Amino acid sequence: MSEFDLTEETVAQYCTETSFERGCEYFAGETVLGVTQRGSQLFSAVQGSECDPYGVCVTIEGDQPTDATCTCLYDWGGYCKHIVATLLTLVHERDSVDQRPTVSEMVAGMTREQLQALIVELSRRIPGTADLIEELVLGMQATGIARR
Repeated sequence: MSEFDLTEETVAQYCTETSFERGCEYFAGETVLGVTQRGSQLFSAVQGSECDPYGVCVTIEGDQPTDATCTCLYDWGGYCKHIVATLLTLVHERDSVDQRPTVSEMVAGMTREQLQALIVELSRRIPGTADLIEELVLGMQATGIARR
């Protein structure tokens, strides 16, 4: 698993002052319901103002976040308070982050038949997955990636 050297000061560089302050409040208020690390990515659920928690995904390389998304509607520059709270969990409560294998690691030993069954089952369980798979397959075919 990847080790991160993230600091609170680094987190503050990626958001507005208000977003950082609100993220600190969310972190202190224990609204981060869980953080999972898979390789260089963090996934979390953060309880916000809606009934359902917001989903956060952050990619970190070394001591810098390189990409971050949240399912909230925040669009005022920098990271939202949910992303900030997630990153502060990593900074201050590293032992609470659940270490899990990456998808690549999980499927590495699977046979072609098992992988096909997995994809079919995912598309059965998650609406829209078949359309996404079709889009990705067409993109891979167009670029020659699927011809290995």
